[in-house]
Amino acid sequence: MGRRNLVTAEKLRFQKFRVKTILVIFFDWQGVIHKEFVPDAETISAVYCRGVMERFLNRIRRVRPGMCESGDWFLLHDNAPSHNATTVKQCLV
Repeated sequence: MGRRNLVTAEKLRFQKFRVKTILVIFFDWQGVIHKEFVPDAETISAVYCRGVMERFLNRIRRVRPGMCESGDWFLLHDNAPSHNATTVKQCLV
């Protein structure tokens, strides 16, 4: 195997790991409530985060109706700017 073929093989092997996938997941002690993969070209902006939250709230009403009616739950998330945006906060109120 020549030096040129070795370099080409190393580059191809490196590039297969360049694909990244983001998974947004919501769960409780009973299991997964809602999950969705972020599309490749999408960035996690306030608009995208609000859409995820709306889909999550609709899902929790169907999957865990007792929890939703009691209001005895809270959402724990990091302090990312998209999570603290006004549109997201309005969705959660």
